[in-house]
Amino acid sequence: MKRWILALAFFGLAWAATPPVVTLYDAVLPRVLEAKQVLAKDPAQALVLVEEAEKAFAQGKDQLPEVIAAGIERAIKDARVSVARRSKADLEGRIWVLRGAFGKALYDAFFEAVAKGDLESAKVLLDRLTEATARPQALKERAWELAQKGDIQGLRRLFERAYLEAIAKTLDLAKQGDDRVRAYALASKAYGLFLVIQDSPRVGELSARDFVAALQKLTSGDLAGFRADVERLEAAARAAASSRSTSALKPARSPEVSFCNAATKSRALSSPTRGESWITKKRP
Repeated sequence: MKRWILALAFFGLAWAATPPVVTLYDAVLPRVLEAKQVLAKDPAQALVLVEEAEKAFAQGKDQLPEVIAAGIERAIKDARVSVARRSKADLEGRIWVLRGAFGKALYDAFFEAVAKGDLESAKVLLDRLTEATARPQALKERAWELAQKGDIQGLRRLFERAYLEAIAKTLDLAKQGDDRVRAYALASKAYGLFLVIQDSPRVGELSARDFVAALQKLTSGDLAGFRADVERLEAAARAAASSRSTSALKPARSPEVSFCNAATKSRALSSPTRGESWITKKRP
């Protein structure tokens, strides 16, 4: 009996050590990703999976900062709309926004854990952060080295540069060719990566509003306008990534709807345009 009591106590401590955002992430994202996989063959099951993800998040969202929770909740709802329309291409873009929204929550929680010296939580959060935003193993390994030293500033510089470089590279790919489905997925991925570091003054001229404007041009069939916007965003990302000083860069403007942590005013978590499923339609 004592063994059972000790085992249960240990299990309780292990469960308590799991950061709330990790629990929510594990309950939500795998379901949405599975929905994307089964959408073509079983749309009804895909919808069930997204609805389950929505319910799972609703049960624990109060454990996250209100505005971040609202951003994630909206991203899940947008994913459900894409599934209901049976648009896998649109769903992929929504998933990248969802990844970025969760990435922001994981990023903030990771830095908080490192600042507190809670390396156990920091390691779990780092694993999910790099997974959610599809970052390479090398970044995770270097970040863990800095986390163990408690080097907050070093971590910020590392992540900011890595994400800005990834944003620029992804935008460069997005503007190539005439495949709007591919362009939409890549631009949405870049937007999701931006959401993670949106609070940093190093993002310079980048803003969520400009990402959304570019995506809206793409959805309306304005490929030239989309490419022009993407080129400007890519140039801004490259300039920010190459800067060694964060203080010399002008912070991006703050739009009407903020997406922030509890302490810092931030930029919008806006989803791409909602209208009818456009991605596979031919334009005259």
